Amino acid sequence: MYKEVTRLTTFSDWPVNSPITPTELAEDGFYYTGVVDRVKCAFCGLILKNWKSTDIVTHEHVLHGKRVCDKSKNIKKAYAHYYSDCGVRARTIDRKLAETGLYLDSSVGNIKCFSCGAKFTHVKGDPWFEHALWSPGCKYLRMVKGGDFIREIHEHKTPLP
Repeated sequence: MYKEVTRLTTFSDWPVNSPITPTELAEDGFYYTGVVDRVKCAFCGLILKNWKSTDIVTHEHVLHGKRVCDKSKNIKKAYAHYYSDCGVRARTIDRKLAETGLYLDSSVGNIKCFSCGAKFTHVKGDPWFEHALWSPGCKYLRMVKGGDFIREIHEHKTPLP
């Protein structure tokens, strides 16, 4: 089931009235279980069903997955897109940390940046300082704080006033 073409063959009896196509599901790592509209991810074991026309397969995969599934084609992009919203990040972690691009990845217990993927076991003090110190190439950090801020952090290795 690890090959997309193999997963696609399982959808021969897929309900014709389903709003989600077999191609969308197979691309995202799912195969058809043969029961109503129930699918299972070949990589993380997530089972999804009761598809609606408003569902986006990758978003549902991210939203309902209990652990990170990085084997399907689109899942890494989906995590970045989903957590690019500060409000979503703030539901997982302190607002101050969320504003710096961080969220709690409960599947592994790490604090992560939605943009660069940097992982932190904890953040002491100023989260912008920590982010700049450990992940100076982060596009989100550069966009919000700028290159001068990052250079200053790396020159002095102390938080800015």
